[in-house]
Amino acid sequence: MKKIFICGYYGFDNLGDEAILRSLVEGIRSQEPSVELTVLSASRHETEEEYGVKAISRNDYRALMHAMKSQDVIVFGGGSLLQDVTSSRSILYYLGLMFLAKLHGKPLMMVAQGIGPIRRPIFRKLTKWIFRSAKHISVRDQVSKEELVAMGIARNRIVSTMDPVWGFHSVPVREDAAKKEKKSIVLSLRPWGNPAEMERKWVELVNRLQVELLVDVELLTFHQAQDAPLSKRIAEKTGCAWMSHTTSVETVLQRIGEADLLIGVRLHSLIFSAIMATPMIGLSYDPKVDAFMDAMESGPIYAVEAFSVDQVIQLAQERMNDSVYQNKLKNRSMELSAQAKADQKMIIQELLHE
Repeated sequence: MKKIFICGYYGFDNLGDEAILRSLVEGIRSQEPSVELTVLSASRHETEEEYGVKAISRNDYRALMHAMKSQDVIVFGGGSLLQDVTSSRSILYYLGLMFLAKLHGKPLMMVAQGIGPIRRPIFRKLTKWIFRSAKHISVRDQVSKEELVAMGIARNRIVSTMDPVWGFHSVPVREDAAKKEKKSIVLSLRPWGNPAEMERKWVELVNRLQVELLVDVELLTFHQAQDAPLSKRIAEKTGCAWMSHTTSVETVLQRIGEADLLIGVRLHSLIFSAIMATPMIGLSYDPKVDAFMDAMESGPIYAVEAFSVDQVIQLAQERMNDSVYQNKLKNRSMELSAQAKADQKMIIQELLHE
């Protein structure tokens, strides 16, 4: 029985990363039900219960050392694991795990990675050294590919693919907007920049959406620890709806699919919106958001710390009434979803036969 160890930012109540894990687990088991899956997690027992896998705590270094010796394949699945913008701790941690796998001669599969920004020369050199010996390298966007090429990884070794969430199988049917009495907008926020100034702008935006566009507004949280306190305060100040954090990908997809528009800061809120063919506005805090919105041809893209409430209100009104854009988005969504499932099947076949 093949043993696969999946490493990533799992068990942190981050809905986007949990969606990546669910998609990978479902995809692998659909092709090889008997495979033994082990997952790196910050919440070992919850991960084991949720996905029916074995799990290893991120801080259980003895168990991690044993896993690197005993597993057949080591997979680093999706997410922005390698970047040094927020801190150096995360990139050091993942590079360390990759080094252990390399030290024990285990096949390294880098699946649908979001690379960078990596600014420090030492981290760029280490990333290059490890990726050169990886058995598989795929990236989720062109920005990540160019980052690796700039580090010295051969372009023909890098496979361009989609975020694993696109391969999610249990996608609900989108509600017919014509049946609704009132339009609705979903917001997915995250703390960024000057906290007091940003909160003031979010409150103004929500109030004006409700008053000027006469829509229902609902806040969704993708990261419990980071997003929930902010969303709760805004809901209390504006009277808008707030769905407290859930780990159910299906529930959030359903809620976004019922909306007429999503205004998102979190990357995976925008990906969920694209999967459901719900019109979107992206407020960017990271190049990965810009890259995704460019791929979806859904600009303009506003920087989250500098967006104009007037501009967002105007664009929101346009997006909800632009049937040409909506049809284009639906077609693009179907195209990318089919491509993602084909890519995922190919990558998992490679993984299973390694």
